[in-house]
Amino acid sequence: HIEKDKSLLSIDTIRAINSQIATLGTIPQAYVIYDFDHATIPAQNAFLKTLEDHIETCVFFLVSGNTARLLPTIISRTRIVRLTEKGNNAKNNMHEAEQFLKKYETYEKAISASASLSKDDQKALCTSLLYMSRHLAKKHGAHLAKITQKLMEDYTYMENNNVNQERTLDHMLNIIFANKDFLDYS
Repeated sequence: HIEKDKSLLSIDTIRAINSQIATLGTIPQAYVIYDFDHATIPAQNAFLKTLEDHIETCVFFLVSGNTARLLPTIISRTRIVRLTEKGNNAKNNMHEAEQFLKKYETYEKAISASASLSKDDQKALCTSLLYMSRHLAKKHGAHLAKITQKLMEDYTYMENNNVNQERTLDHMLNIIFANKDFLDYS
């Protein structure tokens, strides 16, 4: 979880990521870098090298409000997943996720209820849970960012690999119900 500490994401931040990757070696890692569209051009160029060198062991989530600010070479080497939080859609998505979690207050009840949903509704609930998690992580801090990261990994895996929505939803619900902090804030 990397948040920018200045108005622009610097090459020093990318160097810090490289250092951490080197320290952990071949251990699989995932990084969420917020406001990547605020990265300087030298930082983006340095990140290209990071992306290419660690494709086997690392997954990077580059959160960006404006992809037009990203180098075309960054865009060509990434998969874009659009998650907008504008207008009522984000509020409705979060509300749906909150209502679902409140109505089915245990993992077992939630799994049972989700099994009866259509595939489209299961995917929509996955999206709603991810919106809710992102909102809670932004509002309540880094300790919830790891949950968001796990949910984002599941969601991206589902999107990229045509994984069954029910299986992804089951796993996302397992993550959520296993983390009391998430439920306390929802």
